[in-house]
Amino acid sequence: MAESTHSRKLAAILAADVAGYSRLMAADESATVAALNQGRETFRERIGARGGHLIDTAGDSILATFPSVVEAVQCAVEVQKALKEKNESLPEERRMRFRIGVNLGDVIEQADGTIYGDGVNVAARLEGLAEPGEVTISEDAYRQVMRKLGLGFQDIGEHDVKNIPEPVHAFRVLPEGADLLAASASRCSPAGRKRTRLIASAAVVVLVIAGAAAWQLTQQSGSEEASAPRESSSPVATTEMTDGPSIAVLPFTNFSGDAGQDYFVDGMTEAIITGLSRVPELLVISRGTSFTYKGRSVQIDEVGRELGVRYVMEGSVQKAGDQVRITAQLIDTMNDTHVWSKQFDRALTDVFALQDDVTNDIVNGMETTLGGDVQMAASRPPTENLDAYDIYLKGMEKFRITTIDTNAEAGQLFEAAIALDPEFAAAHAGLGWTYLRAWILQWSNDPSDFEKAHELALRSVDLDPSLSEGHQALSQVHLWSRRYGDARASALTAIKVEPNNAEGYRALASINNFDGRPQEAVQVSEEARRRDPSQQWLDDWALGHARLLMNDLDGAEAALTDSIAHNPNFLPSHAYLSVIYFEEGDTDAALASLERATALSPQISIDRIALSLPYRDEAVLDRMVAAWRGLGMS
Repeated sequence: MAESTHSRKLAAILAADVAGYSRLMAADESATVAALNQGRETFRERIGARGGHLIDTAGDSILATFPSVVEAVQCAVEVQKALKEKNESLPEERRMRFRIGVNLGDVIEQADGTIYGDGVNVAARLEGLAEPGEVTISEDAYRQVMRKLGLGFQDIGEHDVKNIPEPVHAFRVLPEGADLLAASASRCSPAGRKRTRLIASAAVVVLVIAGAAAWQLTQQSGSEEASAPRESSSPVATTEMTDGPSIAVLPFTNFSGDAGQDYFVDGMTEAIITGLSRVPELLVISRGTSFTYKGRSVQIDEVGRELGVRYVMEGSVQKAGDQVRITAQLIDTMNDTHVWSKQFDRALTDVFALQDDVTNDIVNGMETTLGGDVQMAASRPPTENLDAYDIYLKGMEKFRITTIDTNAEAGQLFEAAIALDPEFAAAHAGLGWTYLRAWILQWSNDPSDFEKAHELALRSVDLDPSLSEGHQALSQVHLWSRRYGDARASALTAIKVEPNNAEGYRALASINNFDGRPQEAVQVSEEARRRDPSQQWLDDWALGHARLLMNDLDGAEAALTDSIAHNPNFLPSHAYLSVIYFEEGDTDAALASLERATALSPQISIDRIALSLPYRDEAVLDRMVAAWRGLGMS
């Protein structure tokens, strides 16, 4: 019998890579390689000091094993601290930030030291779940270290990740020691809690106010979302079916044999959803909720019950050379019958006509429930330049991952698309959103970013008044400029041109709250929730905000608590919950809520917050500030 060339063992696996590596290389190859080598040397030193074994350094990645999870996590934290110190001397755009994942799992070790197996794959996926400059660990790793290190940990929930059959339960490491998991689930913290000076982040508060109302596309198509909600086996609770016609378009399967074409296939799905969303007689489930089913094996009748829709469409896209094929079927979930099953073949140059064909056939298939009076208007191709469209889709793939690096990469791609077609309205809207996001999150020190966002939103609306995203961006620019009437008009226009776009309703709800119309915000939030139930934490936040403004503290507390239950990383829900507890006289609970908020955010002074919340009535702002200042915020 031949001698085995490998063995199995349980190991702590550390996987790391560089965030935004391609962007750094494109900007300055020599400087990037030099910084990468310095980073690798830091890893080598710390790995060796902690008894680990460096396995691989291919490309921009690092792979190592340790006999102890404690040593692996300690190494990861030390590496990030050392790299952060080195980055402080560099300009923001040249800083090299690694993402690190740590897992405890079974591996196959070759005679040459190479390792394989799910244990390695999970570590790599955890790395993808980490923010740049941070560490994410698995649940198995967390159990080994939770009481052995002076570190804080934040439960970021379960995530369906590529090529791993079971969801991965992940925990974010908080090196400063703020342990969110140690916080009591009850409203009252332990007696004798030391009163801590708390400094909130206006940047993240502002993000949510805009993000809950904006074209932010919160679906987890990437793993680096700043406010990623906790996932579950079912994306949404069962929803009662609407009386009128309703539909959900599930993400098409990529049959191209090239995973690199996923962005194109997702773009096709979204284009069809957008086309259907323009039919006011039809209720269409948003992209955000539809894409929670991506990669999952589902029963169509179950999808119908979960989303409360009569029709569900599923299919596949195959892109080969200059040809595109869509194979699709429309199913009536009430009686589990196929309305139609078709194959659409077109040249790539006719891709927009292909999207229209599928959309029209869907509407025709629902003719009975729609009443037979619906006429689909001829849609305007977003661009005549297919290369620009392809680049735009890649930009959208990056934009949906909310990090400083992916936001910059998305902006570069949108700029490239505009260079190929200066009249590409959607690319202008996308680029405007990257500037708006950078301004909101204070990722850029350029004071002109807000004005650039304004100019690009205006340009998008001028180029294509039927594009909802341009009006949504403009509504947010107007809101932050405190032009409330203009903000509302733009949001209403966004809804008019695309009646099923949940983000348009969220934009209007946000504007209503800041303009002193919380009752209207409540009604509008329900419209958003029905179309995008997987993102209900955003609508619970808007509802809680509105109830607080209406002095319904019990209702506000319930809504914000629900928001946190679905997304424990959502800072504003914690921050505004602290106001409620403060006004109810429960100081301990208020302090605990504000601590959780500040643990999620950079530090910033209360003066910046006062300048950043666009309430029409200054008395409302004074009310919030009084609560936060009363809790020790400076």
